[in-house]
Amino acid sequence: FFFKQKTAYEITRWLEFRRVLFRSSQTLGNTANTEYVYLVSGLTTVTLPSAASNTNIYHIKRIGTSTITLNTTGGATIDGVASKNINGQYQSYTLVSDGTNWFIL
Repeated sequence: FFFKQKTAYEITRWLEFRRVLFRSSQTLGNTANTEYVYLVSGLTTVTLPSAASNTNIYHIKRIGTSTITLNTTGGATIDGVASKNINGQYQSYTLVSDGTNWFIL
């Protein structure tokens, strides 16, 4: 699937959309200009790719009953901390990078 997105400068770019279901620890994809949707079940550690020059959007939703831990690489943070947990079933985070760190929208 492809979606057209406009930035604040009204520049048009294409985002590729990918949906993934997994039940074990995994490092997330890093194909440029991609919007990833991860449905996660099971006690899992999810590692975000490098925040440096990352142009992707990551949606991570917990569909199981076990906690999901989100980790970073390269010293990046998620909203100022090294890792975040998704504790509630059906809770989700959408993350974007500023080129250095990750932020939850």
